[in-house]
Amino acid sequence: MLLKKEELPVVPRDEMNEIHYEEVDIINDLYDSAINGNVEKTKEYLEEFINHIEDHFGFEEELMEQNEFFAYPIHKMEHDNVLNRIYNVKKQFEETNDTKVVSNFLENEFVPWLINHLNTMDMATASFLGGF
Repeated sequence: MLLKKEELPVVPRDEMNEIHYEEVDIINDLYDSAINGNVEKTKEYLEEFINHIEDHFGFEEELMEQNEFFAYPIHKMEHDNVLNRIYNVKKQFEETNDTKVVSNFLENEFVPWLINHLNTMDMATASFLGGF
């Protein structure tokens, strides 16, 4: 296990928090398979992770557009940058079957990015949108 749900910042929008909590389960499954060197499971969970991230970002971006959120371009740019990095990690993993590529990315890049992103971009977005 790499990340506990309690470690995630909570934003003032329930559906955003729910998506983040779902993501923790997927991240942990992916990380555990990668740490254990299970190439097939890592491939399977990596696909699930990418699909979830794409849906997650798409949902947030749609909310921001619908509500004319002033920082939409900046928030979307962060999403696009991390998605491109994930696609590069997937490509590198597919070329090498080295599960450490995935576990190192999650541990050293993605999880720190996610926590920072929730504390900054998602917090501002959720606050603007209102909710709970």
